[in-house]
Amino acid sequence: MTDTTIQKKRIENVKSYRKEPEKKAPSEQVIEGNFSRERTSLLGYDWVLVAAVILMLIFGMLMLYSASSYTAQITLDDSMYYVKKQAFSTCLGLVFMIIVSLIPINLWKKAAVVVFGIGVVMIFLVKSPLGVENNGATRWIRVAGQSIQPSEVLKFGLIVMLAFLISKYIEKIDNAKVYFPIFFTGLFAAGLVAIITDDLGTAIIYFGMLLVVLILCCKSSKFILLSVGVLAVAAVVFVFSDDYRLERIQAWLNLENYSDSIGYQIMQALYAIGSGG
Repeated sequence: MTDTTIQKKRIENVKSYRKEPEKKAPSEQVIEGNFSRERTSLLGYDWVLVAAVILMLIFGMLMLYSASSYTAQITLDDSMYYVKKQAFSTCLGLVFMIIVSLIPINLWKKAAVVVFGIGVVMIFLVKSPLGVENNGATRWIRVAGQSIQPSEVLKFGLIVMLAFLISKYIEKIDNAKVYFPIFFTGLFAAGLVAIITDDLGTAIIYFGMLLVVLILCCKSSKFILLSVGVLAVAAVVFVFSDDYRLERIQAWLNLENYSDSIGYQIMQALYAIGSGG
């Protein structure tokens, strides 16, 4: 065997081991580039996002202390009572946040429909014997002595579900057959919260989440404007279908006339700001 033949054999062997990497769709490349890394270390966190969350928690605690310290001191002889109670819940939430962040992305993809479904079922449970009425509204359920707000569970489920759907169909998101099923998934969740639990405030948060996600992912301004229009009409219908909501709007427009009822808190807040804190 000549030297030339040996050299050719070596080149062929090298080429056989240098396999071309499998080409993936742009959507898969984006998903793997940004989301698929399993977070197994604290160093894998987005520290800007973590810092933003912590700052919001601290701000919330300060606002809670400002609003509750006097009442807590008078009624419970402890100005920090409500802050301590909230701090305990916050710590539990942070632990849960860390645990959730360590779960592989692929597992969340597989569980997205289940998590969303659990949230939907829990919303309906507020109308069951588990439902707890508070101030005329039934938005909580009581399980094993603990109160749970189903709309918060569904909120988490909606986030996971939207992420799953968009990551799966990101290349086709500008197609109406893909865009609108995703849009109506979010609209369905918001509608459940508004109708079943009569919680328009949380439903508006759902609307906001849905719009932000779609604006970031969809290039079609026509679809976005149509979505905004649908959500605006839905919001107007919900507002004008309830006398209490209409009264709240009237209180906002004519605050002095409602200063001893539903406008009391807003009026007191204005007094506090006017007096320097």
